[in-house]
Amino acid sequence: MPSGKSYVEWNEEMVRRYDPGAYHERSSVLIRALERQRTRRIVRLLGATPNHRILEVGVGAGNVLERVPGARRVGIDLSSRVLGAARRRLGETATLVRGDAAVLPFGRATFDRVICSEVLEHLPDPGAAVAEIARVVKPDGVVVLSVPNEALIDRLKRIMGRTHLLPLLSTAGYHVPHSMKDEWHLHEFDLALLRRVAEPHLMIDRTSGVPHSSFPIRWVARCLPLAR
Repeated sequence: MPSGKSYVEWNEEMVRRYDPGAYHERSSVLIRALERQRTRRIVRLLGATPNHRILEVGVGAGNVLERVPGARRVGIDLSSRVLGAARRRLGETATLVRGDAAVLPFGRATFDRVICSEVLEHLPDPGAAVAEIARVVKPDGVVVLSVPNEALIDRLKRIMGRTHLLPLLSTAGYHVPHSMKDEWHLHEFDLALLRRVAEPHLMIDRTSGVPHSSFPIRWVARCLPLAR
C-alpha cells in the first residue's frame, strides 16, 4: 500500500482500477465459469434459508450476495463505488452499509450466516476481520470464507505466458494482471495461510477447492464458531 494515502483512499483506487463487478460480468469465459462455480460452492456450503439473517463482508458489486436466498441480507463494504454498483444490482432486497471489515458495526451474535469472499487478501490485517466475523455470527451459525490459491494461479499464468495463451484471460471489458502479486494483493493466500488466519477465531469444518480439490484455483472453507 503506497505511503501518503489512507487505506480507504487506496482501496477506492484499487476498486476503480480492478472493478470487482467487471471481473464477474465482463472477464473471459473461462474466468466467468470459474466464478460461477465458486459462487455455487459458497451458496451450497453456506446452507442459507429464507429465514436466516445473512451478512456478506466485502460485498463488492453484490454478485455473490445476489445468489444467496433470503429476505434478510446485509452487505458491507469499505468502497462507496462498489456499494453503488451493489445497490443497482440488489435494489431493496438487501441492506447495504459502508464500513470496515476489521470493525464491523453490528452487535455480537447478530447473523445466522456470514460470507467473506475474495476479500481477506486485500486487507492489512485479515485476522482482525475474521475475529470480527466470529464475533457477529451466532453460536449455531455458519461462516464461509473464500480466497485465491495464489501460488497455483501464478504458476498457471507463467505457463500460459510462455505458450502465448495468457491474453485469452483478458477481454475488452476486463484485463487480467500477469501476476497475483499485483498492487491490490497484500497477502499471498493459500490453504495454509487461510488456516492460520481463520483458526484462532473459527473452526474450519470443511474445505473445497474450485474447480476441484486436486486443482484448487480457489479455496472455499465452511467454518463454525468456536465454543464460547
